Amino acid sequence: MKKFFKLINFIFFKFTNEFLIKKYQKQFSTFKQSEQFCNIYNKDNYSNRELNNFRLERFILNFENLHSIPQPSLKFLIESLSYYLIQFKRFPKILDLGGGFGDGFLYLRNIFKNIDIDYSVVEQTKVVELSKNIDFKSKSNHKITFYNSLDLALKENNYDLLFSSGALQYLEYPYQYLEIVNDSSIKMIGLTRNSFSKNELYFSQMSYLFHNGTGIVPKNFKNHIVLYPHTTIEEEKLVNSLNNFKISFSNSSIEPGIFKDSYDKDILFTKENL
Repeated sequence: MKKFFKLINFIFFKFTNEFLIKKYQKQFSTFKQSEQFCNIYNKDNYSNRELNNFRLERFILNFENLHSIPQPSLKFLIESLSYYLIQFKRFPKILDLGGGFGDGFLYLRNIFKNIDIDYSVVEQTKVVELSKNIDFKSKSNHKITFYNSLDLALKENNYDLLFSSGALQYLEYPYQYLEIVNDSSIKMIGLTRNSFSKNELYFSQMSYLFHNGTGIVPKNFKNHIVLYPHTTIEEEKLVNSLNNFKISFSNSSIEPGIFKDSYDKDILFTKENL
C-alpha cells in the first residue's frame, strides 16, 4: 500500500511540475524583462531574504558533512586544482565566483588538511552579510574571505585560480565579469555547470526552495516555487572575452541543458604566455 501511495504522489508531482514549468519558465527578449517577470513571484530573485535565510540554515545544518556529500561542481574543482598543481607545482590562491557560503572551501580543507588554503568567495551582498553567522572553525592555515564585488576582491588580492559553478547564467552582464578576469593576474579559470546556447537567450528559470543548497533540509520549512532570470551564455563570446587565455580542456556536463537549444559544458582556461 505504501508503494502505491508513493507512486501516486510521484505521478501527481510529475504532472504538477510540468504544469508549473509551462506556466513559469518563459523566454524573453532581454534580461530586464525576465527579471521583472521573476520579481512578480519572488522579489529580488537571488537576493531574496527568505531564499538566502533558507540557504544559510541548510548550510549550517549540514556543515559537518558537506565535504562528503557528492556535488558535480566539486569534482570539477578538484580537476581544475589538479591541473593547476601539475602546471605550477604549488597550491593556488582561489577565488570562487558565486561560491555560496563556501562549500568548495569546506571540501578542499577536508582533503588538504596540512596545506595552506587561502579561499575567497564573491557573492551577492546578502550572502556576504549572512556569512558572518557561520563559524568555520578554521585552523590557522585555512582562511576564507567573502566579498560582494569582484573588483574589490581582485583589488585586495592576487589570485591564481578562479573557479565558478553555475553562476554566470544568473548575471545580467556575464561578459563584463569575464573581461575583468581576463585583465587580472589570474593564471587559470575553471568554469563548470554553465548554461550555453548558440545565441544568447533570456529565460525565467523555475526551481523549488528545497533545490537550493545541499544536504538535509531544515525541519518545518515551507517549500515553494522560486524564479530566477537566466541568461544562456554564447560560448564563442565567452571564449573571445577571455582572449588572454587558452582552453586547456573542456567536457560536456552530466547535467542536460535546462532550456530548449541550451547545453551545459565545463571549461578550464590557462593564461597564455606564462
